[in-house]
Amino acid sequence: MRIHPISLFRTVWRKINSKLFYKMVILYSLLTVIPLALVSTTFYLRSKSIFETRLLESRSHTLVETSDKIDFILKAVAENLEGYADDRVMISVLKNDRVPSTGEINLAERKSLESNLIAFLNFVLTNTDLGINYIDAIYLYNEAGKIYKTENATDPEFHLALTVLPFSQRDKPEWAFFVDHSRLVCSIQIIDYTTNTKLGYLSVMLKPEAIKELYASYPEGSFFITNNRNVILSAGNPESVGELFQARTSKQIVVNKRVSLYSGFVYFNVVSRSELYHEIIQLGRFAAWTTIASLGVVLLLTFVLLKRVTGPLRKLTMLMRKAEKEVFVPIKGIRSYDEIGILSESFNSLIAEVRDLIDKVYKAELYKKDAEIKAIKMYMSPHFLYNTLEIVGIIAKSPEGIKVVPEMVQTLSRILRFSITPGNDFISLKTEVQFVQWYMQLHQYRLGERLTFTVQVPEELLSVKVPKLILQPLVENAVIHGISQIMTTGHIEVLAYELDYDLILEVRDNGGGVTRQEEPGSIVETKDFTQTEAINEKKGLGTGLNQLETRIKLLYGARYGLEIIDTAGEGAVIRILLPMTFTEG
Repeated sequence: MRIHPISLFRTVWRKINSKLFYKMVILYSLLTVIPLALVSTTFYLRSKSIFETRLLESRSHTLVETSDKIDFILKAVAENLEGYADDRVMISVLKNDRVPSTGEINLAERKSLESNLIAFLNFVLTNTDLGINYIDAIYLYNEAGKIYKTENATDPEFHLALTVLPFSQRDKPEWAFFVDHSRLVCSIQIIDYTTNTKLGYLSVMLKPEAIKELYASYPEGSFFITNNRNVILSAGNPESVGELFQARTSKQIVVNKRVSLYSGFVYFNVVSRSELYHEIIQLGRFAAWTTIASLGVVLLLTFVLLKRVTGPLRKLTMLMRKAEKEVFVPIKGIRSYDEIGILSESFNSLIAEVRDLIDKVYKAELYKKDAEIKAIKMYMSPHFLYNTLEIVGIIAKSPEGIKVVPEMVQTLSRILRFSITPGNDFISLKTEVQFVQWYMQLHQYRLGERLTFTVQVPEELLSVKVPKLILQPLVENAVIHGISQIMTTGHIEVLAYELDYDLILEVRDNGGGVTRQEEPGSIVETKDFTQTEAINEKKGLGTGLNQLETRIKLLYGARYGLEIIDTAGEGAVIRILLPMTFTEG
């Protein structure tokens, strides 16, 4: 059977046009000019070796100069710190902190010493060239953890880490292997040489911006200061501080490294290959232009084919980058049937599916969650107001109680003003505790000596941020379902403490124990904060606690919530687990 040449050509062309591999074979065949390839390769390798050696030597010399400049500043700071460590006022304060009776310092003298100490630290910071230009803050720590610091100094993050510094020489300062608020830390032990005892630590923290100025001539992202474990201590990009420096050895970058013999820091200079071979690229372009005349036809054909092949790929790459930023645009104008056409169709299908998921699932879940939180907030205020007014009404019926009604009304006005004031839904734990104390005072008016209460909240937790009106339902439950059910004196205790970097709030009472109800949707008694699923037959204490449980989980997730502990008829304990977050300021 004879095959027509035109039919054969169409068959072969269809085969080639359907496979990207065949297109690239044709392209590379057209570009294979052996003499030019040999000359260009020899020229490139020789020039590459020369320029690479020259640039790396230049970069290495620049790195030495920069590291010496930084080490000079670090050494100056350390030497000044060493001189400050012998300050008489500082040692007197620390000795008195260690043994309060030392030197028989009275309260007035103590205040005067502390005032002089702070003035000394502020003087160092504001009246020395190093302080003005490089030092961000100065801190003095005694052995008990108390901190003296310069004016407007940020609270340190990791002052306890100073205790694990090796301090190879007790009377010499040492640069820390960590940063505090992105600041380099230098610390020295304060020693009482008369008793050979350690009194505390004096630490200086440098301004991150001032250190960056020392290597500002480097392109962004090309200079890093790390510790000996490659943890980044200073870099042009603040977000990279604290991360592990990756000294990549791929063809894309070259790394120059120098270890400081003084501070122990490691200085890295990252050089991109594009910058390294900039000059050789220029020479390559010059060589290419000399061959354009003889290869004009080949280059024209190559341009046409490359544009046809890489154009859709560039367009698809651009749209994929937009998709990474949640801008979903389908690709258009692709009419080929090869791998690019298949990839484009798959991309368009993926974009359509993502849009559908966003519209039908993601947005729907956000609306649902927002509606649930608003519903809970709408419930909380009238529920609390009703119960509070009921207490006032009961007390006002007795002749003795009518005398305290004005005080109760004043307390009630404070409670109402707090509960209905619009604004932030999150407040400090200190404010929430104050509100609960007002609330329990109202119940004391009604129950008299039958109710006592205590609040135990450490001072360092008073600034923790909590949802508004989170303790009131627990206290209300303890009064109504606990204290009101017994004839003896009832006691309510409110506690707060930290556990595994989470905040625990507890309300304890010595009432009649947990009241068992068959209330669908109430809270499960559990010893595990991660068990949060609701079932129909559970131990419940009312709708208020159920709403509080739902509110916490909507705000923070399923890991957080309530835990109810029955103490076998001798009272009850209700705990709340919240993440540890602090208010600003």
